[in-house]
Amino acid sequence: MGIDNFAIFKSELKEHLHDLKDEIKYLVYKEFKNFIFKNKINSHKEFSKSFLTKAFCELSTYCYLQNFNTKLFNSKNYKLIKDYLKNSEDYFLNNNFKNVVLVSATKLSKEDDQLNKFIQNLTNDLQTNVWIRNLNWYNNEHFLKEVKFDKNVSEYEEQLYKMIKTYDKNLFNTVSENKFSHTKLNFKEDWNSFLEKNVMYSLEKFIFTPIKYDEDNYENKMEKLSELVKHDTIFIFINNVEVKSKYKTTLLNDLSFFSDIIKFECPIFAIDNNDFFSLLNPLALKNFKSYNDIFEFLKNKPQVEKENINNLKTTDTLNWYWNKIFEDEENEKEINEIFNSNYNNKKELSDLEKTVTFNDINKLSEIIFENSESESTGVLDELISELNVANNLDDKTLKSYLNKFNSFVKLFDDNKDNFELLTVNYDKEKYLKFKEMIDNKTITELFIFLDSKFNSLKETLENKKLTKHDALNSFALYMKVKNCINEIEILNFK
Repeated sequence: MGIDNFAIFKSELKEHLHDLKDEIKYLVYKEFKNFIFKNKINSHKEFSKSFLTKAFCELSTYCYLQNFNTKLFNSKNYKLIKDYLKNSEDYFLNNNFKNVVLVSATKLSKEDDQLNKFIQNLTNDLQTNVWIRNLNWYNNEHFLKEVKFDKNVSEYEEQLYKMIKTYDKNLFNTVSENKFSHTKLNFKEDWNSFLEKNVMYSLEKFIFTPIKYDEDNYENKMEKLSELVKHDTIFIFINNVEVKSKYKTTLLNDLSFFSDIIKFECPIFAIDNNDFFSLLNPLALKNFKSYNDIFEFLKNKPQVEKENINNLKTTDTLNWYWNKIFEDEENEKEINEIFNSNYNNKKELSDLEKTVTFNDINKLSEIIFENSESESTGVLDELISELNVANNLDDKTLKSYLNKFNSFVKLFDDNKDNFELLTVNYDKEKYLKFKEMIDNKTITELFIFLDSKFNSLKETLENKKLTKHDALNSFALYMKVKNCINEIEILNFK
């Protein structure tokens, strides 16, 4: 029951993100094809449909899931999911449940004979109460409320620019049905102009254009579902739609939506013939293809296997989980435990203008993500799998990376004991954003960042006078570099 391997789920997410990226590119190129026909070929055909809006919706979802990946599903939090699965499975196998809640993607039909038979079997044979919540989870309500404004304009632009900055002639030939593949026409310059004048302008307009929806109705549906969460209840999520737009599935990728169910450790099952990525994948104890299949399973419970329910957590799962998510990334350590602090209150702010502020991210730089420091010391199998996919580098390249990493570590170690802090306070939000960006970088991305900043870093660290903000940023970078060195050594890449 449930997901057996954390690396599998993370792999599913990476594949889902890759599919999203391909879809976004495809939609933008379809719009570019219309742009060429209209402005270069002088076609009189009217193109009433714009593909950019759909592309931007999927882009918003892509950014949302990137944050979901790094913030919520690190190895530490996966332990919580495993504990929830154990506890909910134990309850299911050892207790009689009184309530069954059917949660559907779209409205269930009263004329559905199989559904009516299923409900009759539950009430008559298993003596349970049955509740139906037509949640209509495949919609844009959660997307508009929680996702569309999740990032600011520059961050959306950064992600989109990374995806499409290089003109892809083959993709253009595909969407244009090879109408220009045998000509000498080259649309590379047109592509650059299209990105600047059409895509980025339209993206900004998309973000700042308010889209109304019935917020009261949405909240009412959520409340009605929450009212049914009790210890003696199981939830069956019924995916009765064909997923065509991934942005409409974001509700099932919001862990807060499942928070009450996790808190009360209610078992979750799914009836899902549409294989799309969602939190139901790891949270559901089992997935079924039909009402009859799940009824036979509920009627004939598997025998309890003692080894599956040993060492269960006795603490409140939800409270433990949120504590882990919101715990201070610094573990409440004072900065003088890391550096020998000697605050100089005689310095004026103008003296700090020469100090490098590493959180100043250039336009179109890497998007920021959140990841805990403990993630780099996670399960070895997961680490090896991720690094093999992400880095795919030869020994010579990795040795050059190691040289740069070791140079920075030595630079930091040689100077850290003599750091003098010029300020007491710091901007915690900016620090966390910088740390998120650094922690999410691959080995290659970290090398590129470090290589571009090395001279400035060297000057700042050797000067030994830093703001508390820059000192924390330097330490975050130092820890990430050391972790990457350890990862390379573990994998014998040197």
